[in-house]
Amino acid sequence: MKKFENITVLHVDNFDYTNQELLPEVVKAIDVADIVIRGKRIVKNRLACTSGAMTETTSQQDDYEGICLEPDSFAVNVYHLLHATQVLHMSSNHETKVLGSEILNFACEYAKAAAEKELAQ
Repeated sequence: MKKFENITVLHVDNFDYTNQELLPEVVKAIDVADIVIRGKRIVKNRLACTSGAMTETTSQQDDYEGICLEPDSFAVNVYHLLHATQVLHMSSNHETKVLGSEILNFACEYAKAAAEKELAQ
């Protein structure tokens, strides 16, 4: 599960199942997640009811507190961010697409911060 300033996105994949049933910890994570993506479908979107899009100042954190900038973790995190963006952009709902764009912007800034950290070492 990934947390973006007040938004929790969960991507459910084959590793979250045992004998075709969701693992108990995944069921708990689904309960608290704002967006749940299974395969290439959004199966839960608590944000569809929100009014207005997030602004740049509320959607991005310059210090990336709690998000790892190390190369291995960073690569996995960016993969998940890009996958979430891809799925959100497939929606016919405008607000969902806007959320995808916000996540993509966040991923770009996150990638830039990780690259700067790597180059500084």
